[in-house]
Amino acid sequence: MDQTGLQLPRVLVVTQNPQHKETLDKILRPFFSIDIFSDVDEAMENSVKSGASVIIVDQNGRRDKNSASFIEHS
Repeated sequence: MDQTGLQLPRVLVVTQNPQHKETLDKILRPFFSIDIFSDVDEAMENSVKSGASVIIVDQNGRRDKNSASFIEHS
C-alpha cells in the first residue's frame, strides 16, 4: 500500500543482474509493489498467486527451461 492506503499495482521483475535489480527497485518501488526474482520458474509460480499487473523479464540472451512459455503466457 502507498501512503494514502491505496493498493499499489504489483510488478514482478525477473533478472539475475544485481545492478538491474537495484535500479529497477529504486525506480519502480515508489509507484508499484515490487517482487524481484532471479529465477523465471519461481516468478511464474508467484505471478499466478500474486495477480501481478506487469511482469518484466530480463532475458539477456538466457534460456531457462520455461522462459519461452513464460513470455508467451504473460
